Amino acid sequence: MNAKIEPVKQVVDWSIDRIHQLSDISDIESQFDAVAIAEEFSEWINPEEGKKEIEYICLENQDFGN
Repeated sequence: MNAKIEPVKQVVDWSIDRIHQLSDISDIESQFDAVAIAEEFSEWINPEEGKKEIEYICLENQDFGN
């Protein structure tokens, strides 16, 4: 049985964790990377009030990345 994957929740959790990790590093490039991730996923992290759906593309090919 295949488990249901919640990609939006996974991406939001990953992006918030990564932003925190990068912002703790004193290297200015890491902090710029944190800002870039925050801007890229801002619609997912802070959705518009009343918005209940997020449009995304999900690749499900098992060979992807191998």
